[in-house]
Amino acid sequence: MRRTAPWQPPTETAARRHSVFLDVELWDDDKDGNRTWSCPLLAAVWQLARLGLLRNEGEPVLLPRPANRRGHPRSWDELAPLTQLNPAAAPFCAYRTCSVLPARFLPVEHAVRIILDQTDVDHGAVQQIAARAHTDGITPPDSVADRVSYVFCAEPSR
Repeated sequence: MRRTAPWQPPTETAARRHSVFLDVELWDDDKDGNRTWSCPLLAAVWQLARLGLLRNEGEPVLLPRPANRRGHPRSWDELAPLTQLNPAAAPFCAYRTCSVLPARFLPVEHAVRIILDQTDVDHGAVQQIAARAHTDGITPPDSVADRVSYVFCAEPSR
């Protein structure tokens, strides 16, 4: 038997001198085994989709659909998740995203950044976006989490 190693405090990935920890729950299951995905996980998936990094076996999850030329949809349900307005335009993904949110979402978005920092995104998708960015004269940050920014605002008092 070995001697027990002395206690050491946990360390945060990419800590800045002192670690700050956040425990992120990705899902929970009820007593019947029904899974509910957490808001931070769903928001991280949304950010990956916005950045074109959400893939299923190397293929994009969201494919652009041509806009309805007969006019605007009557409801949000009729609008495609990804709409191509110009039929001649090549599909593109955002190099960066910015969300404007009430300040009460700060803990959720902190959790989103933790999830994005720990996500191993599809290498082919990263290369594809990097090549497109290079053509556009842009150098996106290497870290997916650093491609996401926020503006938090106070909610109006009632």
